[in-house]
Amino acid sequence: MLDPENLEPEKRNCGRTGPTSPEGRAASSKNSTKHGACSRTLILPHESREEWEDLLAHWCDIYKPAEDSLYYDFVVRTAEAEWHRRRAQLNFDVFMGSTGGGSTINWQPDQIKKHDLALRYKTTAERAFQREFRLLEQFYKAHPPEPAPKKEEEQKEEEEPYLGPAIVFTVEDPTSPTGYRVLQRCVPQRSQANKSPLRFDPPPKPPN
Repeated sequence: MLDPENLEPEKRNCGRTGPTSPEGRAASSKNSTKHGACSRTLILPHESREEWEDLLAHWCDIYKPAEDSLYYDFVVRTAEAEWHRRRAQLNFDVFMGSTGGGSTINWQPDQIKKHDLALRYKTTAERAFQREFRLLEQFYKAHPPEPAPKKEEEQKEEEEPYLGPAIVFTVEDPTSPTGYRVLQRCVPQRSQANKSPLRFDPPPKPPN
């Protein structure tokens, strides 16, 4: 008698060897996918990549991590946990909607089994999200990111703070259309060396 382990794969599988290309293997790996609650694939065929990118962008807008830093890894892991939590919540809502909203007393044994399974997956996803979010918060509190460098315009505004409105001295002038003439504009000045109080230039003496 021949040993089945020594037979060639084509003969042992009746000539069926399955897909050989990477695309075919990637497609066949999703044949057994039912709800995706235990799937390691981030985006399933019925899910939208745009929604995932929007979710990740939302977390990045909150924490603003650099893409080449460890902060970004914590943010991505938290966003992925939230993505899986949403998937599990959606599966649970779909199941509850399929029951018609009736009383659980009239449920069949298979319905009770599906309900318990969907609820267990939802609870597991929620706990995973809470764990990743807690780690993210702890990491940011222990290692706060450095503030981004300020632009030159913002630095100039800090070096030259606003000191209030300028003071304008005027005298009467009958030849002017407005009836007066501006003599000098005196602006309050502050010493940048010792941060002394405001000082004002004395007003000019009116002409004789």
